[in-house]
Amino acid sequence: MEATLSSKNQAATPKQVRDYLHLKPGDRLKFSCSRTVWLCCYQSFP
Repeated sequence: MEATLSSKNQAATPKQVRDYLHLKPGDRLKFSCSRTVWLCCYQSFP
C-alpha cells in the first residue's frame, strides 16, 4: 500500500489500514522511523 503526500504535507491513511486498526476521525497516531527507512505507525491511546 502507498499514500501520496499532498501539497499541505498531508497523507491519507489507506482504507485497508484504517479498517484493520479500527481508526476513526480524531484518533491520534505516532510515527517512528528506523535506519532502514521503514515507517511504522501505532494507534495512540490517551
